[in-house]
Amino acid sequence: LRLGVLCDLLGRSVERDARDATVEQFLSRYRVDREHAKRVAEMAVELFRDARADAPVVACQQLQRAALLHETGFSVSHTGFHKHGAYILRNADMPGFSSGEQERLSWLVLGCRGGLAKVEPMLVDGDFRAQLCALRLAVIFHHARRPIAPLRLSLKVGSKIRFDVPARWLAR
Repeated sequence: LRLGVLCDLLGRSVERDARDATVEQFLSRYRVDREHAKRVAEMAVELFRDARADAPVVACQQLQRAALLHETGFSVSHTGFHKHGAYILRNADMPGFSSGEQERLSWLVLGCRGGLAKVEPMLVDGDFRAQLCALRLAVIFHHARRPIAPLRLSLKVGSKIRFDVPARWLAR
């Protein structure tokens, strides 16, 4: 534990976070489409910041990492990739990540597709709710796996969720 804490603190002091290196390693190991993952991550973080004006930097980083890793399970199954990805992220050795951070990544990846009943225990957390909503929307918008024109989207997450898209875009 001490060695892990020291390595983590040292890595952060020289502006190299071990978690970012771990994410890069996972992207390679599980052959994740980096360009697609980056597009999803950018949109998800942008939507999250819109939804939570006071969004903590840590929460934005968590969401970015979850979005980058959301297709980790593709190497196992294309239909249930979110379930397999969540299992991998929950159980793999991920240098730099605490068990709580891994758990949160796992919950976000599990909830990025399909019904929400499986992540219901986490939905009481407002930040998680906003992160998950932003991630799900980003995954949906990038379903075609190609760049899309920038959109002016708006997301507000509280006791109710409000999502706005341009009327002209909807009409097309």
